[in-house]
Amino acid sequence: MTEAMALALPVIVYRPLPGQEAGNAEWLSEHNLIEIARDEEQLVEQLQRLEHLGYKDEKVQGMKSFSRKSAADAIVTEALEVIKLRQPSVSAVKSMVVEGQAKTIHGYY
Repeated sequence: MTEAMALALPVIVYRPLPGQEAGNAEWLSEHNLIEIARDEEQLVEQLQRLEHLGYKDEKVQGMKSFSRKSAADAIVTEALEVIKLRQPSVSAVKSMVVEGQAKTIHGYY
């Protein structure tokens, strides 16, 4: 679904698997971003709706407004910030060195 959203492609989820997939599909459907087809009849009905240009354009616009083009950059930036915060300071690193060995959670090596 992420790839389809990034490309603003309409999505119909056919019989979503219970658990995370169903939960994600329900949330996206409630926000009018995707359709869920629980049986073949619903699938055919929703495919026929997509043949109507106005309906398809509405779904595409919804995807575009929801999609975050810079999401990957934001995730990388946030991950690097977390890593930076977890790095020990220079004085902390010096206190972890004993006779040329580094202290780890398992002891000195």
